Amino acid sequence: ANNSVVQIEVDVYDCPSGPAQSETSKLSSTVDKERLAIWSNSYRNKLVADVVREEMRLFPSEQILVYVDKIEHALYLKRELPPEFIMVTGEPDDEERIDTLRGLGLITSETVFTDRKARKAYQTQFENKEIKYVICNKVWQKGVSFNHLSLLVRADGSSSEITTVQASGRVSRTADGKSVGRVIDFRDSFNANWTNKYKSRLEDYTENGWKITHKTYVRTAQTPTK
Repeated sequence: ANNSVVQIEVDVYDCPSGPAQSETSKLSSTVDKERLAIWSNSYRNKLVADVVREEMRLFPSEQILVYVDKIEHALYLKRELPPEFIMVTGEPDDEERIDTLRGLGLITSETVFTDRKARKAYQTQFENKEIKYVICNKVWQKGVSFNHLSLLVRADGSSSEITTVQASGRVSRTADGKSVGRVIDFRDSFNANWTNKYKSRLEDYTENGWKITHKTYVRTAQTPTK
């Protein structure tokens, strides 16, 4: 096994727009809160997609892996991402879940969920650089090794330390011509609860000794600035 790793750099973009804590705190279920603040937050999803497009433009030969926590968020975000992105998730766990996604207008007759066999095929293609752009959820958190991957976009907004460690593992492997692994994250400053989750991720990044750069995405100019 290849145990050597490269230095990791984290670029953080501020996300100033979304429902404030006064709105999310009215909701009782965690799922409803996540749905309102993160999964269906159109400003945030568009920001993630804009940053991804900029990366595709600047580094056209690079692979990009966009990470989310839940299938529902993958479906919302995929609408905003360039059409080249392939969605690799598990299958929704039960009938009720499918009904929820259908009720939200997120799945149509064209929606394809990846079963284990399809996921394995995509994994091999991604490992061999045959496909470049993937949005995935937890199904690729463990047991995959993408040596060539140098950019992970964390759109999940969670504070899980395990996710931080495993996510970094996706980009930290060494490969020919790869000197650094990059993570892009988003500071959800629109909501105190999600700002705290971001601060928790930031602590993990800092503890790992990763270089952190704060950026602002300027939509009009279509270029990120430091």
